[in-house]
Amino acid sequence: MKNIIYVMLLAMLVCLQSPQAQAAVSVMGSGYNPRMIYSGPFQDQVLYYRYPGYTLWQRGYSRELDSLACRPAVISFKTSGTWQGHLKPDGSCGSPAEPAEWALGNRLNYDRVPISNKR
Repeated sequence: MKNIIYVMLLAMLVCLQSPQAQAAVSVMGSGYNPRMIYSGPFQDQVLYYRYPGYTLWQRGYSRELDSLACRPAVISFKTSGTWQGHLKPDGSCGSPAEPAEWALGNRLNYDRVPISNKR
C-alpha cells in the first residue's frame, strides 16, 4: 500500500513540473484581485476589447461598470476582470454571434506583470 501511495505522489509531482501546471498553480495561488489596482499602461476602469485572432486591445467603454445593462458582463468584470461576448454601444448584451474579448484595463495591467511577481 505504501508503494502505491509513493508511486501516486511521484506521478503527481512529475505532472506538476509541466509549464502548464505551473502556470495554473501560480494563477490559482495568487490570481487577479479586482480590489487591487495594478499599475501599467491601461486605465484601470476603462473597458478594452479585441476580436478573436487579434492581439491588440482597443479602447471600448470608459463609463462606470454599473451603468452597463449587460448584467453577465458586469458580474464577470467585477470578479475576473474579463468577459467574452458582444456589447452594444448602449452597454446592453449583443448577439452571441459577434463575440469579442473584453477586459478591464486593470486586468490587462495585471496580465502584464511577470508570473514571478504575482505573489
